Amino acid sequence: MEDLTKQQLIILVFLVSFVTALFTGIVTVSLVQQAPEGITQTIQKVIERSASVEDNTPPLKKEEAKELEIGALSRDVLIGDIVNRISPAVVSVVATKDIPVIEKYYINPFPGDDFFSDLFPDFQVPQYRENGTEKKQVSSGTGFFASPDGFLITNKHVVFDGSAEYSVIMNDGKVLKVKVVAKDPLHDVAILKVEGDNFSFVSLGDSDSVKIGHTAIAICNALGEFQNTVSIGVISGLKRNIIASGAGNGVEELTGLIQTDAAINP
Repeated sequence: MEDLTKQQLIILVFLVSFVTALFTGIVTVSLVQQAPEGITQTIQKVIERSASVEDNTPPLKKEEAKELEIGALSRDVLIGDIVNRISPAVVSVVATKDIPVIEKYYINPFPGDDFFSDLFPDFQVPQYRENGTEKKQVSSGTGFFASPDGFLITNKHVVFDGSAEYSVIMNDGKVLKVKVVAKDPLHDVAILKVEGDNFSFVSLGDSDSVKIGHTAIAICNALGEFQNTVSIGVISGLKRNIIASGAGNGVEELTGLIQTDAAINP
């Protein structure tokens, strides 16, 4: 080996590489030919797919593209129509209470003591005191009219505070007083009533007909700030049971729930 010239060494390495590649190819072909038909078909599909990607798969035919565009547009039009019809019936439920107004003031910690007062003339201790009350919004949620004569449905936890006053903000920004008529802690549902008539309302459906995979459109008062926010998803589960908790509500077990992956903020 020491007597090999540089040129002979290069030729030897080339020959070894060639023989190794040839042997690997023969073994691979042999294994593929002996493999079950399903595997060979899968390999062939992968090869064909790779080739089509490299060859820049041609675009859809005009008729096919047009059909897909019409389908997508039809879905958008349908969802837009549903939102336009339902949104006027969706309201923000707002709770307000008289909240104490706390003011900050400062006192001299050394009253009548000339020595310390002279030694620390600018030393003041902060104190706090109540100075009347003011009405403030303390919570909010979403509800919807279920009848034209002013009956609304919301969650029980939205109106849990019996000492608060409640009002609804309509889709057009109008604010109306609302009365809590009934609460159902078992299903976390509450019924409210607004005086008036001819309200836009949502016709209740049959929850037994809901199937996993159906489209779900959520229209809600997002984060208590953004009215009539719309999100879309699917029904991802039925008859769910959860343990829920929140401020002032304690811990509750809710059963028979419909789960959706549509984005819904607290």
